[in-house]
Amino acid sequence: LWRRAYRVFDETHAFARDLLLAKGTDLTDYELGHAAEEFGTNLIMKGIKRDGAPHTAVGISLGVGVRTGRGTAYPHPNQFHHSRIKKGDALQIAGGVRIGGCGGELYRAFLLAPWTDHQKKVWTVSRDSCLMQKDLSREGVACSTVAYQIHKHQVKEGVAKYVYHRPAHGMGMEGHQMPYLALGDYTMLEPGMIFSVEPGLYDTENGFGVNFSDGFAVQNGGKPSLQMSRLPWSEEWCLVTL
Repeated sequence: LWRRAYRVFDETHAFARDLLLAKGTDLTDYELGHAAEEFGTNLIMKGIKRDGAPHTAVGISLGVGVRTGRGTAYPHPNQFHHSRIKKGDALQIAGGVRIGGCGGELYRAFLLAPWTDHQKKVWTVSRDSCLMQKDLSREGVACSTVAYQIHKHQVKEGVAKYVYHRPAHGMGMEGHQMPYLALGDYTMLEPGMIFSVEPGLYDTENGFGVNFSDGFAVQNGGKPSLQMSRLPWSEEWCLVTL
């Protein structure tokens, strides 16, 4: 069910990116998010048997949120996002999906040309930290060790002032749950644990932020984590010209 949910969200994200490229600055972030949410909901419900009776089609949700420009500069912001998409913005397509309670987060962080060297640097460090998390999150490694190595890389790259939260939280039926990839969590990683992917960076002074997410599942035998989605992390996918 986890993989099935993520397959739906893969297609939903691809739809949202295609719509962004096609209509660009004619859209608000609100319009883009809701168009993607409608597409994804229709897609997920094609495969769900339902008759309106109790205990059928339960535990199903798909939500897409898009924010652009200054709204990306804050983790878990409380403001309503309804802004025109503009060239030079950072933009985030985010959300979560569940079937029968199984599923999780999937975000991608975009830069819309023309971006600055500073924006590109912050985007690259955040993206590379995500890939580090995938490689570091192995059976028998402590959560705190993964977090330390990621934060060490962020500090080395000179972006420590943009760090606002831990790299990841556990994902399960509760959504956000223990254990956490955080400096104070010494839990040892075990096969089957699934984490979000959020070594985000937020530059409130310059009005932009970069936060990816996905689902990384710890595997047996000390192998790198398994990525739940099939979405790329590449510049080709995320750095776009409208």
